[in-house]
Amino acid sequence: MLLRAGVASLSENSSAVKRILTQAEAALMEANLVPFQLAAMYQLARFEPESKAAALRLQIHEWADRQGVLAIGPMFDALAPGQWPD
Repeated sequence: MLLRAGVASLSENSSAVKRILTQAEAALMEANLVPFQLAAMYQLARFEPESKAAALRLQIHEWADRQGVLAIGPMFDALAPGQWPD
């Protein structure tokens, strides 16, 4: 699903990208694939209003701190490649 979201990110249909990332995040959470789930959340935060995006980023940074991940951007961009907005 992350690859589907990445392909969808090449279009200008942000609602489709957001829908796919939301589905991916839920499926990856259910599968207990935490780094991939957080990669979906990381990309999804780009499409959310600032208040929700900030809450997602906080969860992501807390996990990264516990895991000792210093550069989350490159890691999550590798796990969920695409053409994401800044």
